Amino acid sequence: LENVLAYEPETALFDGGDGLSFYRLLSEKPPLLDDGVVFCELPAPAAEKVEQLFRRSFEEVTVKPDLAGRTRYLIAREWRDKL
Repeated sequence: LENVLAYEPETALFDGGDGLSFYRLLSEKPPLLDDGVVFCELPAPAAEKVEQLFRRSFEEVTVKPDLAGRTRYLIAREWRDKL
């Protein structure tokens, strides 16, 4: 960890909150074209919270399990606030 702290910016290493800042930003302002799709891996302890964030902003949200059966992947389509 010492080496990482010397080279990486703090924002790349520490969320500074509940650990969901990245997902919150991605769900609210996704860098998508009109027909874009968001694919992301879900953090096991917060998978349900991340899914809820995306359901507020996207028409279609699908979650998929990993090989062990745990909710692991999210696919979001049809962003509601298209410019």
